[in-house]
Amino acid sequence: MRLGTSLLIGAGGTTSMSLEDIRDAGIAEIEFAWRADDFDLLDPVNELVCERLIVRAKAFGMSVWSMHLPYGTEWDVSQLDQDGRDAAVGRHLRLLRLAGRWGVRTAVLHPSWEPVPPEERADRREACKASLSVLAAEAEALGIRIAVENLPRTCLGNTSAEMLSLLEADERLGVCCDVNHALQESPQAFIRELGRRIVSVHLSDNDGTGERHWLPGKGTIHWSGVIEALAAAEYEGPFLFEARPVSPRDVAESWRRLSANFKGEQEEEKEPCEQVAVTDQASDRILVLNAAAPDWDGDDAVIWSWSAHGRSDFDVLASGWGLPTDAKIRRIPAWDGVWMVVTDSFGMAAIVPYPEGGPRKWGVRVRGNLHSIELLPNGNAAIAASTEGWVRVYASSQGLDAVAYSEISLKGAHGLQWDPERRRLWALGDEELVAVQVSGPPDAPVVQADTSVRLPTPYGHDLQPVYGNRDRMWVSTGSDVYQFVKSTGAFDANYPGSESIRRAHVKSVGSIPNGPVVSTIPDGKVRGNTGVSSNDWSTDTVDFLPQDVARVLDGSAIYKARVWKTSYL
Repeated sequence: MRLGTSLLIGAGGTTSMSLEDIRDAGIAEIEFAWRADDFDLLDPVNELVCERLIVRAKAFGMSVWSMHLPYGTEWDVSQLDQDGRDAAVGRHLRLLRLAGRWGVRTAVLHPSWEPVPPEERADRREACKASLSVLAAEAEALGIRIAVENLPRTCLGNTSAEMLSLLEADERLGVCCDVNHALQESPQAFIRELGRRIVSVHLSDNDGTGERHWLPGKGTIHWSGVIEALAAAEYEGPFLFEARPVSPRDVAESWRRLSANFKGEQEEEKEPCEQVAVTDQASDRILVLNAAAPDWDGDDAVIWSWSAHGRSDFDVLASGWGLPTDAKIRRIPAWDGVWMVVTDSFGMAAIVPYPEGGPRKWGVRVRGNLHSIELLPNGNAAIAASTEGWVRVYASSQGLDAVAYSEISLKGAHGLQWDPERRRLWALGDEELVAVQVSGPPDAPVVQADTSVRLPTPYGHDLQPVYGNRDRMWVSTGSDVYQFVKSTGAFDANYPGSESIRRAHVKSVGSIPNGPVVSTIPDGKVRGNTGVSSNDWSTDTVDFLPQDVARVLDGSAIYKARVWKTSYL
């Protein structure tokens, strides 16, 4: 996989990065880009500047992969005025001839400027297609392929369906997939629809609501999913960053993290999932157990354990630990490695490296009977508090004790699950399942309820992925267990194995990929060994259904069991 970056040329021929720094960072491909108001490439002086840049780049062992054609009113190939459109096409043709002379083989083109009024959209689309047909033919004669870039907001090409319509203009057209611009559907979905028509990419991150051109890892994009989708589409071009302002070293480091996380997830998928974690409220520990071990009291059963007690980095938070309620592990593009997130009824929430267990990355203690936690792709933590009735996203990406947060109210908030396909945080309360939009920069998150679906029965409790089916989630309530179908907004009670999986008072439910469903239910015993004399909400048994297999951990007070996987879906 080749690494590339956009090289922005400004007034006077200054560049956003030096070629020496790009070379030293190990970046092999560059894209020439400029703002037409700052740098007129049709000026002979500027033309000479670019020629010299190309010569130097080649001397450094780099190549100019693409030229990003200008955009704006006078460059708009979708304008309805015929004379204006012809003039725009003529300007692009002049630049294509320069690209051909310099040996640049890909030209990135915006299909429109904006805004595009709804009443004009169909006509603008047809005007654009007429222009694209002319440009594709001329480009082929020059040995160049036009890569039409998907765009945000009201611009043409803001969905995969509209992009496919634009490509009908000429089979020689390709696509530049700008991941940051895919806002009406996930980048993965866009890539799956366009497939092998994608001939170039622009990589940068966003907050799920607007383009940001952040360095990957600072926003909400699921980068391992993007890389996987591009691989499935047999993409052969460079992975070209269009993040600003960043240094070549930033680009190289970001790509190293993305690649490492992707490789880690791929390797994990090849291995059968045989680990289940439990929140044991008797020992105040998170225990990771071998699901295949028939005797959980045997020496080979407990693979790993963790507690906040006895750790110096948790001294200020230790009073908030004693009844652990949730634990998950995640890989995220913002950080290297694997991270565990935990919550406790006494008020502690934390992020720690796994399997090291410390030092903590972040932690907080708050009121509210914390029931669930999720780690977002940018390193921020989402927390659900049942008695206080809120869901918060903390700016945990900002440091050890960061306390800034954004909040929505949700009665009886119990479950959280990040959805990288829809870039929404699902939150489960007493009466509803809510899709929460998370936006804003990492240091100032913003949360807002997007859509809400009423539960078929009250008192929602656990929310987990149905691994292997990205369209479904497990939802347990006070009296039943369902699969929620995201695409239809419906709750399914007749899924495979439902006869034994559907029970009342299920505290946790999750599925091992290609394996059984892991579930816990209180056994009715009061466990004073948890430090709470009224603790009748736990068990010493984890059920594997529908096989009707039980694993018993003597002396424990298990609240939840978690399929121990880093992936969100």
